[in-house]
Amino acid sequence: MSGTCWSGKNDCSNGYYCPPNVGYFSQYCLECRFDMPSNAKCKCNNTLQPSCKECNGDKCEDCIQNYYINGDKCEKCSDNCYYCDSSTECTLCDGGYYLENGSCKKCISPCESCISATECIQCPSDYYLSADNKCLSCSKDMPRGSRCVCRYTMQEGCAQCYNNDCQTCAKNYILVNQACKPTCTKQNDCLEGQYCDDNKYRSGQCYGCMDNCQKCIRADYCSLCNEGYYTAEDGTCKPCNNDMPSRSECHCAGKLIANCSRCSTTGCFRCIHDQATVKGQCLYNECTIDTQCISGEYCQSHTNIFNQCTKCDKSCETCTEQSNKCTKCFSGNYLTEKHGCAKLSENCLLAHPTGRCLKCASGFYINAQNNCSQLSQNCLQANMRGSCLVCENSYFITAQNTCQYCSKSMPIGSSCQCGNTKKTNCAQCDNNTCRTCIKGYSSINGDCKKDPCRDDAECKPNEFCPTSDPDATRFCRKCDKTCSTCRSDAKACTACESGKFLFQTKCETCKTGQPMDVSCQCGSKTIKNCIKCVGDACQMCADGMFLQDGKCISCSKLKLGEACAFQGKIVDNCKEYDSNQCSVCVNGAMAVNGVCKVCSENQELSGCSNKSVGKTVGIVVAVLVIIMLSIGVGIFVVKKVKKNKKNIEGLVSGEVTQGQALKIRASSPQMRDQSEHNY
Repeated sequence: MSGTCWSGKNDCSNGYYCPPNVGYFSQYCLECRFDMPSNAKCKCNNTLQPSCKECNGDKCEDCIQNYYINGDKCEKCSDNCYYCDSSTECTLCDGGYYLENGSCKKCISPCESCISATECIQCPSDYYLSADNKCLSCSKDMPRGSRCVCRYTMQEGCAQCYNNDCQTCAKNYILVNQACKPTCTKQNDCLEGQYCDDNKYRSGQCYGCMDNCQKCIRADYCSLCNEGYYTAEDGTCKPCNNDMPSRSECHCAGKLIANCSRCSTTGCFRCIHDQATVKGQCLYNECTIDTQCISGEYCQSHTNIFNQCTKCDKSCETCTEQSNKCTKCFSGNYLTEKHGCAKLSENCLLAHPTGRCLKCASGFYINAQNNCSQLSQNCLQANMRGSCLVCENSYFITAQNTCQYCSKSMPIGSSCQCGNTKKTNCAQCDNNTCRTCIKGYSSINGDCKKDPCRDDAECKPNEFCPTSDPDATRFCRKCDKTCSTCRSDAKACTACESGKFLFQTKCETCKTGQPMDVSCQCGSKTIKNCIKCVGDACQMCADGMFLQDGKCISCSKLKLGEACAFQGKIVDNCKEYDSNQCSVCVNGAMAVNGVCKVCSENQELSGCSNKSVGKTVGIVVAVLVIIMLSIGVGIFVVKKVKKNKKNIEGLVSGEVTQGQALKIRASSPQMRDQSEHNY
């Protein structure tokens, strides 16, 4: 067991350490490792050894990174040293530094990783590594074949990047799907000893021909070998000698001479199979079989004494019996079912007699139409749908079946191509070995192994961390299928899937008879007292509840025309239900044989009629009150008018003074109008 520790108490087992800054709550001790924190102390036979990763009794035998063993104690290496033998003898530097005379020196900016002051091996984004191992800014004038660092990818011919994609290309490159493709329009664009890619508009980059080849049209076939060499059946260049196959053409004095085993600056001077040299050519005086003729000819039988070599049809490289019956075609062609020669489809190297392509040129794959299509960037092999199967070294296959540069940010479960093998969760590799893993994984014996989890927060929402397990088995595990989230145990649910409710850390199905006031999970919402959901909405409430505005409300608040749920049934206008019948109805309804009848539709019911009479009396009283109020208002108005009229008459007769008249007019619009009329 690893043991536990907390503030002021260390019960770790030997070979384990207490995590730094531990609080008052106990934590499990962790195994002493090379990459553990520098301020951690490994327990060695009940003695705490700082920065130690391996003990022997109470003595330290090996230290963590950036430290070295001095006697039985760990001492810090010099600055920027990752691994050292002493304080003055560093053997491996941190990133961005190089080793010189046992100490670490910073790489010259803008180099990110170097092996000496003048030799950079990795550049930052927007820079490329030059032929003399320096980091130079990506530009339109950078040399052909230069690869610009675009964040996590290397983009050939890219002058300006945006994240992993290219925005602008260098000279003699074109932008295709955010990547730069070099172009050449004809073979003459390349130097002698180089060839232009078959698909001129896809790539067109000039590549070097194979050894001893003077001219070639693709990587695996030489069309003209150097002097003293011939093109073999496999397309390579081999030296001319007496053991070479019959009909082989040796490059002599600027010419191709069949069956010549030795040549000089003026031509062939020795032939194979005892053929005679005639004017620098190798010829039989007569032929009996086709192999005695030079390439492009066949032995034609005659009735006379000598058989003669006759030229094949111009479409054939070799033929037999008849001039147009080919046995081999020139490069770029294939042998048809009728023994003729036809041109291969674009980027196809080998075809079936029916014309179906069997092998594509490098950088292409056979598609569903049996033709050759271009592979996606950094892909080496794809299926007939174009989905990448094998990426270039240090690339991984994405969910979209394309290749992306391996990094610490790539998705969990991704497999990085490391040499001839794939390494899952590897961010950086060297040949077949993984050096750096993605977050949450560590490199052990060249493979990435998942780090033990420490708590539930390090797991996915539907997973938990078994904190009581030892490091070797303490990995995130799936919650019970009924839980959407859980804690510490598979069945200790903290949230449920749709259609279930959480009850004492368990998820139960929402249904009739469930405990009151529990909340059912309806999609992304939780609805109290709901027993049936459709998506995010409640479709049916628990007994004694009715659905209103998406919520379950108590039946005590039910109104006329609404229905409530009782014993799994929906009952209209009922507020209380007992013994399979309604006992209390809403206002405006009456219980008849356990069923609520609406009074307005059942006037003959005695209980409903009393309610109707009371309602009618109330209406009559209200009408009488209104009539009496109207009469009172009328009497008041009549009296007011008579009084005003008397004042007007006084004004006319002179009994009222002018000042009084003005006050009367101001107080009454009717009097003002009347007085004006009298005047």
